[in-house]
Amino acid sequence: MNSVFGLIEQLRKSPHKMQQNYEEAMALYSLVLSRKPQNILEIGVRNGGSAILMAHALDHLQEEHVVVNRTIDAVDANGEIPESKWSHLARNRINLIRKNSPEGVPVKQYDLIHIDGNHNTKHVLADLNAAMRCCDVDSRIILHDANFPGVIEALEAFEISHAQAHVHYKWTVRTDREDNWGGQALITFKRRT
Repeated sequence: MNSVFGLIEQLRKSPHKMQQNYEEAMALYSLVLSRKPQNILEIGVRNGGSAILMAHALDHLQEEHVVVNRTIDAVDANGEIPESKWSHLARNRINLIRKNSPEGVPVKQYDLIHIDGNHNTKHVLADLNAAMRCCDVDSRIILHDANFPGVIEALEAFEISHAQAHVHYKWTVRTDREDNWGGQALITFKRRT
């Protein structure tokens, strides 16, 4: 795990600057290690830091012979990493889909979905609804910037309209920004009895 800290530091300072703080990045990395997802969806790529971090977690699992051939679909019409660098940086795990969400979200099953796109309430709700089409009871959805007002409003509306979803607010809280946009929300699903 020591190499994870170096990776996070590198991603926070590289041209692919990751916006998450250490606690958020470690929580995301740890979630990938513990859940061992077959398929990951990332909505909102920006500089690719989170997708690259998750790809490295999948590599760690493969080194331990836990998983093989796991992939990440990353949806962002304006992702800033040239596609030619994705395969090198993420060891051929990331499929960059250069489309806007929610329209560009593939219709297939995902075990883990990371949403960090547009923070407008209406857009977050649209991304959440697109993500719901790709989930089953064992899937997990993580929303970054859960302290942002538009994300909070969307999460509240989402939880009211989706009785099977349980939102765990403010999984981690960002402390290194004055605007306090950070934080993560984890969405799990209730099993039918």
